[in-house]
Amino acid sequence: YMLQCGALSRGASARRVEVPQNVPEEDKVFSAQRYVQMGQERNLEYVVLVDPRDYESLETREDMMRVARAIGAVNKSLPQRRFVLMGPGRWGSRGDIRLGVPVTYADICHTSILVEIARQKGSYLPDVSFGTHFFNDLVESGINYLPLYPDDPEVVWNEAFLNDSPNSLTAVVPEFADMEGVVQVIHVPEVADGKYLQVIMDAEADRALGFLAKPQSN
Repeated sequence: YMLQCGALSRGASARRVEVPQNVPEEDKVFSAQRYVQMGQERNLEYVVLVDPRDYESLETREDMMRVARAIGAVNKSLPQRRFVLMGPGRWGSRGDIRLGVPVTYADICHTSILVEIARQKGSYLPDVSFGTHFFNDLVESGINYLPLYPDDPEVVWNEAFLNDSPNSLTAVVPEFADMEGVVQVIHVPEVADGKYLQVIMDAEADRALGFLAKPQSN
């Protein structure tokens, strides 16, 4: 049998910061409690989201490749390390591209956190890749990785914020306006009354929380 193995970075060089306990429920955006690395990202200005349900609804390979090109354009246009990139299952998928957006590292290299979302399909929970398509690049560039499982009743997934916020995609990359139904770009302070996205990842407790707060120092 041939077995492909890839290490999962634990962010060992990052100092530990515990997930805050006093965050108001309305300011929580997402949380995780498995496979969490150590790391923190403060004052993220944008959320870029490809919802797995929207991506899976695309009918052709060409549409999926266009999503990848849209992500690459957004990556070039947004401020470096000021956004989190969230998408289905396996970023960089090369075989069955329904499992994840077929981007290259050059299409995601400016993000601060790469998030892979696993949504339940009946009794089946799709695998994530744990960032292994870009593992060495993520480690060398210091990009954090986080898997999210929105259908877990124990975690936070703020559907109203993530899916219903105004979409700034056309303002950022007008040439991909036709992708607004799939690629969501949220300008956080604009929709959150001047608050920014803060993400705390505590590998020791295996917990992570993304929440809205006024600009904070590291």
